[in-house]
Amino acid sequence: MVEDQAREAAVLQWLRLNVARAAAPDVKALVLLFQANPGLEHPPGHAERHGFEAFNAELQRLTATLKKPVLLAHGDFHRYLAGTPWPDQPWVQRVQTWGSPVLGGVRVRLVEGGASPGLRFELDSVIGIGP
Repeated sequence: MVEDQAREAAVLQWLRLNVARAAAPDVKALVLLFQANPGLEHPPGHAERHGFEAFNAELQRLTATLKKPVLLAHGDFHRYLAGTPWPDQPWVQRVQTWGSPVLGGVRVRLVEGGASPGLRFELDSVIGIGP
């Protein structure tokens, strides 16, 4: 329990620090990379969000105030998944990358257009070697 609390505190500190850095006027966008799928597609209290409630709540709160393009990139379920996790924050996009046994990647570009602030991430799934 103590280890879980310490890990959660460190993750929340990491999240706050990086969003604060991204708030600088010369920063156009933020990309956050993490391993696990925090269950963004599920409502609060869902079993798939177990252990991620504080992270998800803080992430959603911070990105709401940042209002710059944010890409949440993670692995975990070994299949490609992309979209906007929160309808009220169209500037936040999420991508879950490929994993074993299918090897692939995602090509990411920041391009003009899209919801406010006028920039968005363009994502292209690239499948490599697999069964």
